[in-house]
Amino acid sequence: MLRCRFLALGLVLAIAFATAESSARAESDLDTAAVLEIENVVEVRRSGANVWDLARTDQLLYPGDQIRTAERSRAVVRLSNRVPLRVGELSLLQVPSSRAEKPAVLNFLRGALYFFHRDKPDEFRLWTPTVSAVIRGTAFSVSATEEATILSLFEGRVSLSNAVGQISLESGQEGITSMGQRPVLRAMLTAEAADRIQWRLYYPAVLHLDELELSEEARGALRESLAAYEAGDLKTAAVKYPSDRDPTSVRERVFKAGLWLSIGRLAEVEELAQSLQRDAGERGFDSAMRAVIALQKVVAGAKFQVTTNAPAPPKLATEWLAESYYQQSQNNLDAALFAATKAVGIAPAFGFGWTRVAELELSFGRTDAATVALEKALHLSPRNAQALSLKGFLLAGRNRNSDALTYFNKAVAIDGSLANAWLGQGLCRVRRGDLRGGLDDLQTAAVLEPNRSLLHSYLGKALSDQREKEQALKEFRFAKDLDSNDPTLRCITNWKIASTRPLTIWSTPPISTIIGACTGPSSCWIKTGPCAEPISLPFIATMACSI
Repeated sequence: MLRCRFLALGLVLAIAFATAESSARAESDLDTAAVLEIENVVEVRRSGANVWDLARTDQLLYPGDQIRTAERSRAVVRLSNRVPLRVGELSLLQVPSSRAEKPAVLNFLRGALYFFHRDKPDEFRLWTPTVSAVIRGTAFSVSATEEATILSLFEGRVSLSNAVGQISLESGQEGITSMGQRPVLRAMLTAEAADRIQWRLYYPAVLHLDELELSEEARGALRESLAAYEAGDLKTAAVKYPSDRDPTSVRERVFKAGLWLSIGRLAEVEELAQSLQRDAGERGFDSAMRAVIALQKVVAGAKFQVTTNAPAPPKLATEWLAESYYQQSQNNLDAALFAATKAVGIAPAFGFGWTRVAELELSFGRTDAATVALEKALHLSPRNAQALSLKGFLLAGRNRNSDALTYFNKAVAIDGSLANAWLGQGLCRVRRGDLRGGLDDLQTAAVLEPNRSLLHSYLGKALSDQREKEQALKEFRFAKDLDSNDPTLRCITNWKIASTRPLTIWSTPPISTIIGACTGPSSCWIKTGPCAEPISLPFIATMACSI
């Protein structure tokens, strides 16, 4: 009996302490940040601690905590003011101090990050080893080392200062600050702007493994990475590639370059292309060289660049799939679908190819054909996050919102760097009445792929429904700058700037008007929709979950 009383007392005390701790945590929740996405190795060190622990998705971070990324690693962190940060490899930053302190200060010690904010305007301070920046804007990229900092401002205003001098930046400018030197202002060229964000862009998989003809030794050593790739899980495939392994053949180097491209490391692709081109005369134009050129074409498509680097017409499934993405970027959707169909015709067991066909069929509103292709894709590659997102869009178009949200959640869990998954999840949350949560997801999608007009359009709609008129209009203008033919922009032309009511067109478009599969602006033509004329859809497959 006495033991039971002690146990009861212990239980009461445990509950009391837990309640007190919970209350203290609740009071500080306003200051918590969170880890939204992890790619490869991301670590957290608590304030005052000496030990680094592996970070986990949805982990809360508190003022003074530090987060760092390893080589080939990236992360998305949402700050306490609901601002998402895209953090590049080899980066180190400290969570800002209490929100009660104005302005909040983010210590960024090294690496690369992208900052994007579309809530109420706020002043924000960034500190690096060479400069202090006062941010009064919404979108910028920064790279920092102990010796220098480059801050590229896409939109807003920034004041840069150190012990030597001070400059002010406007949209389209960047500041360069070296240790012990005055900050230098310069205009940011269009090509340079693309280079500043290339590490954050989404590069789809195009390599068909059977065409690489890897050796038995390589297949054994890379067994887990290859299995993840075949299942459609690019993120795990990159993580499972042995970090201490040097490729034993050109074909393995091609596979490694394709994996690294999926996490934004373009240098490996270019280095491999240059080395292969030097001895192309000795080996001839073999499949390895064809595959590398295909990877280069994917990069060009993601940047909306024109390339003539194709000395021979496509003959591999890999080449045709890359050609499909490239043709989209050049506003040729019919050619994109033709190329994707050629890819699966050559390689009927190519899961990434069938996902691509499904995207394109869906962009034409041919849901039956898209469903057939998607079933093949998910059978071959059940962990393909893009395919799971497409399934979510199809279900949402049938008003099966809960089922759709399940698929979007699966896609985010498998590959949190896929903007489509966050877009679908956010739109479905809006449909369920969770405007704040939906806005967070839409803003995360825009951070992951900042060059996609449609993502900014829907973020503008969410801001409008939150009655943030000025921020919504800013987002619409930003979307128009990216693609003036964005159909969602046409649908809001009758919304007056002076209006005080929220923009409520979430339930207007049917699924066929909102789904597209384009990697370039103005390339998906749909024959139905609220705009009463053919409308074009930018970038890769999206829809409105019949909001």
